[in-house]
Amino acid sequence: MWKALVITAAVLCLTSLNIMPCRAQTAEAEEFFQQGLRQLKEEKTDSALISFNLAINADTAFAEAYFERGKLYFYDLTQKEEGLTNLERALKLNPSNEEYLLELASCYSHTGKKDISLAYCNRVLEINPNSYKAYQMRSGTWENHNDSIKDLTKAIELKPGDEVLYIMRGNHLKWKGESDPALNDYNNALSLKPEDSWVYYERGDLFFNNNKLGEAESDFTKAIELNPDYSGAYMKRGLLRSNCREYDQAIADFDQALRLSPNWAYVYGLRSVAVRKSGNPEQALADINTAFDIGAKGSWYYLVRSNAYIELGNFASASADLDKSIEVSPNEIQNRFQRGEFSIAFGNYDKAVEDYTKCLEIKEHREYYFKRAIAYYYKRDYKKAWQDLKTCRQMGRWVDDSFYRALHKAEFK
Repeated sequence: MWKALVITAAVLCLTSLNIMPCRAQTAEAEEFFQQGLRQLKEEKTDSALISFNLAINADTAFAEAYFERGKLYFYDLTQKEEGLTNLERALKLNPSNEEYLLELASCYSHTGKKDISLAYCNRVLEINPNSYKAYQMRSGTWENHNDSIKDLTKAIELKPGDEVLYIMRGNHLKWKGESDPALNDYNNALSLKPEDSWVYYERGDLFFNNNKLGEAESDFTKAIELNPDYSGAYMKRGLLRSNCREYDQAIADFDQALRLSPNWAYVYGLRSVAVRKSGNPEQALADINTAFDIGAKGSWYYLVRSNAYIELGNFASASADLDKSIEVSPNEIQNRFQRGEFSIAFGNYDKAVEDYTKCLEIKEHREYYFKRAIAYYYKRDYKKAWQDLKTCRQMGRWVDDSFYRALHKAEFK
């Protein structure tokens, strides 16, 4: 009885001082919160942030406000740590909320912290073993495709009508090299959602990887028809056309991809290759330099630029870029092979032997034996040249008789 009297007295005291009790504060907080949600729909992110701040100031235990503010910080304002802090605060206030747990799993996955993402997914499954979203999210945390496929299979059992799950499983099957099951999953996805551009893109990529270029081009084109702003589909179709020596069409596709994604360094690199092969090394050099200017990283970009320099007759710069490509990725066969060819052309046979030997250490192949035989020949190390020629012939490589005659003649001079 006395507790009730104390509470009543406290409420009356707050009212007399024009201070609203907690229930009124919560109503005020809810009003600010709903205002923030409306502003988000109108893409007024700064205003929404202010509203969520006001909601939290009015009710410091308002989990939903922390949750929405956390997403806003993480995705729209790109303040990742602030976003995670708010999402963690929301979860602390409501520890069993599946939506909060899954959002944190997604955010930590985005930041590359797969172990933390995995832990949150597991917490969801402890609460709800039939959460297909948790299996779907967890599939992206594993190091191997088998575990991912297992989780996605479970997710499909729980929600068989979700085409996204089939696409995701199809991708893991594709990356694992299981083309037929992957194709089956993409076809299942299309049966559920026939106008999904993403499915056509992924199935086109599968066809492309299996050298079914006609089917691949048709799928990339269909993806573009369904989504004219699909920069990835333009990129992939451009790469296909460039590989087929249809350089003008490839360049047109790369132009579209860059119009939609102007800071895509990889596409500048691809366009550099296409314009060089179409006879414009100056533009090729400009494109690959743009790629570097916007943050391109990786040995492939140095290879692309070295080819442009070679076309322009700037052999010193070409050599420097080939060296750089190997410095960045010393075990990349393409880098070693290309520098080996360059070294033979410019009389640096020791370096050529070094590079082809490294290629053979990484992967034994008849072509590397043949190229090293040429380098040994020019070094006048005829015994080793014969050994490499013999090996590459045993591995099935045809060798022109003129090379044998030249080697035989040189050996017995």
